[in-house]
Amino acid sequence: MKQILGLFEIFRLRQQIKNLLVIVPFLFSLNLWYSNNELGQYFLIFSSVIGGVLVFSLSSWAVYLFNDVVDAEMDLIHDSKKNRPIARGTVSKIYAFIMSLVLMIGTPMLAFLLSTGFCFCISIYLIMNIFYSLFLKKIVIIDVIIVALGFVIRALSGVFILRDSGVEILSNLQVSPWFYLCTGFGALFIVLMKRQGELEGSEQTFVTRPTLRMYSTNLLLSLINISCSATIITYSLYTVSGKFGWEVNVPSDNSMIITVPLVIIGIFRYMYLCFEEKKGESPEKIITSDIFLIIVILIWLVTSIFILLLRG
Repeated sequence: MKQILGLFEIFRLRQQIKNLLVIVPFLFSLNLWYSNNELGQYFLIFSSVIGGVLVFSLSSWAVYLFNDVVDAEMDLIHDSKKNRPIARGTVSKIYAFIMSLVLMIGTPMLAFLLSTGFCFCISIYLIMNIFYSLFLKKIVIIDVIIVALGFVIRALSGVFILRDSGVEILSNLQVSPWFYLCTGFGALFIVLMKRQGELEGSEQTFVTRPTLRMYSTNLLLSLINISCSATIITYSLYTVSGKFGWEVNVPSDNSMIITVPLVIIGIFRYMYLCFEEKKGESPEKIITSDIFLIIVILIWLVTSIFILLLRG
């Protein structure tokens, strides 16, 4: 029983919030199936997307299990990571590895039931993270790039799921390339802010994350500024991409540009919490606990959907 409870602890429920990114393409295509009287197929679309989130959560679980097996010895000398189930001995390495293997084999199969493209995304995500756990996380710069790519794969997965949902209006769903770039740069910004928080943290963090010694404060600040600027620029370009004549689901009258200030406010608030309140080490805690940031995200989401329904 202790091993089973330990396995569920490794699931890291709060960190699964990142898998909600799979839903974003669904929310930003609301105007397509709503305005084309596809409400009767709402549950088909919604169930496919929720299924995608669940499958990606299982894939993340497999990655966490595998990573914790690889890092068990190093976790023992970290103040908080030493309490992880595998490190403290609640879950055996063999048991965790078998569970991880089962999930790594099973999740692409489940993904295939929803979409062949989604199956491909899950497979790439798992392979990428296996190599990340084994050695890529020890290579400076590459370590943060790999984590950011995981977010892009989640967004792309959401698009593939919609295209294969069985709803005709979504079968040729076109998404602006600026959406993927914004997702990647935004994720990179969050990962770099986390590294900045870890750099200011305890000495044990340098042992469990060897690449941290290769990052200086000046380098991280430069990379954070670049990724922050790139996020704002690419999101701004995303909001006006319908004006370029591309067949993308963005209003051609540039009305989505109204949401840019909300994104900037959200980014600035996040930076404040990381730099001034020293909360950068735990992005999931920031996003789920800071009321100001939650309100900004909700206003941005409601405003975006309203514009798409009204002008899309």
